[in-house]
Amino acid sequence: NRAFYAPGPGRDFIQMPHEGAFSGGSDSTGAADFAGTLLHEISHWTGSPSRLNRQFGVWGTDDYAREEIRVELASAMVSAQLGVPTTIENHAAYIGSWVKRLKEDKFEIFRAARDAGKIADFLTGRLVLDTVAEPTVDAVTSPTLPLQPTAAPAVKALLAIKPKRPSSRTKA
Repeated sequence: NRAFYAPGPGRDFIQMPHEGAFSGGSDSTGAADFAGTLLHEISHWTGSPSRLNRQFGVWGTDDYAREEIRVELASAMVSAQLGVPTTIENHAAYIGSWVKRLKEDKFEIFRAARDAGKIADFLTGRLVLDTVAEPTVDAVTSPTLPLQPTAAPAVKALLAIKPKRPSSRTKA
């Protein structure tokens, strides 16, 4: 009952708990937490050698920390670009937990931002690779954001999530 991306030959899949498993916090909804987690895992998915070819590491290593920073930044970027509800404080706290491991390299955050931009561009169709085509899936189209065919169904589901609206009640 956990979310993860499984890389490697014969794997290359995203495991997600059902949306109902995400209860949300005081500043978000379960749907927003589900969306943020799914975007995080989809961002890992882009690191496959057949896509953007990033280095994954074993948990706790610098390579792992670098990947986590990149995908969390990308998740926040794609959320903002598509209007998917998210809590920036959650993104910032998660990134902060990994940045501590990389303090000795003051330029790493800039490389991470560049790579996160590539991830976001790939997921939203702004970056199209010259690679062997993957099996096609019915593409989702948008007048402003064409999507990668293989990422399209998940991103379409994210677009359907409605933001948490503040209460219309006023205190008397």
